[in-house]
Formats: sequence, structure tokens, C-alpha cells
Amino acid sequence: MADASKKMSRTLEEFRIRGVKTNIPFLKNVAKNPQFIGGACDTTFIDANPSLFNFSRSEDRGTKLLNYLSEIMVNGPMCDLPVNAKPAHVSPSIAGHSKPLGSTSAPPGWRDILKSRGPEGYAKAVRQNPGLLITDTTMRDAHQSLLATRVRTRDLLGMELK
Repeated sequence: MADASKKMSRTLEEFRIRGVKTNIPFLKNVAKNPQFIGGACDTTFIDANPSLFNFSRSEDRGTKLLNYLSEIMVNGPMCDLPVNAKPAHVSPSIAGHSKPLGSTSAPPGWRDILKSRGPEGYAKAVRQNPGLLITDTTMRDAHQSLLATRVRTRDLLGMELK
């Protein structure tokens, strides 16, 4: 149980969510609680441990750094530069593509292969690709709500997979 609590604490520490309240501070306190780590919890655990609701304030160093960098980019340095050198114009490019970052057209992708070669050509290109290809097929809450309110169960049961 102690190892699981350490992994849970580390995972929660790596989350960076700003602008909305979450239960992450509460979960951090639960993961560090000796009673929880020892596995001696029952239905009164939360009531018996009001300290679970004492949250430490996040330092939010990431947002501070982004604000500083954006201030420098928009308004320039806040102090005199030690040298008279002008900033170099850099046009970064996407690895493996000749077009610079920010150009009006994106590099060709899998959608372009599907449009130009059709489903069979797309499938062949996927099979020949030596790299890892990932597609996120997670059904989000909005999708679930749309499905639940607009599709009847009897219609789902009658569907055949193609």
C-alpha cells in the first residue's frame, strides 16, 4: 500500500491544471495520510480526518515563467541589455519538413494520404510506416451525452459492425 501511495502522490504532483478547482489537493492529502497508507480506513475516514481539507497553496511556477516570457516578447527586456547585439531572426522548422514553423500550409499528414490514396492506400501506408501511430478514441463526456440523448438503445442493438 505504501508503494501505491507513493506512485499516486507522484502522479498527482505532475498534474498541472489551472483556472478551475479540482480535487487534486484533497487526493494529495489522502495519499500522504498514514491511516490511508496503512489500509486502516473505513466509512468514517474523511469525517475523522478534517486535516484532509487543509490545502497548501500551489506556487504555480509554470504560469509565472510563461507570464515573464510573454512580457519580454511583447514589451522587450525590462532592463538594458549588456551588449548592443540585436536579436537574431529565427525561423524554426518542423523536423523532417522544409516549411518553417508558422507557415500558412501544414506539412502533409495522414489525412492527406487518405484523401489522395483512398482507404486501401491509407491502410497500406499505415502498415508500411515504421513508427508508432496512436489514435485517441476516448469517448468524451459530451459524446456520451449526445449518444445518450439522441440514439435509442434498440437502434444500437440493431447495428452491425462493418
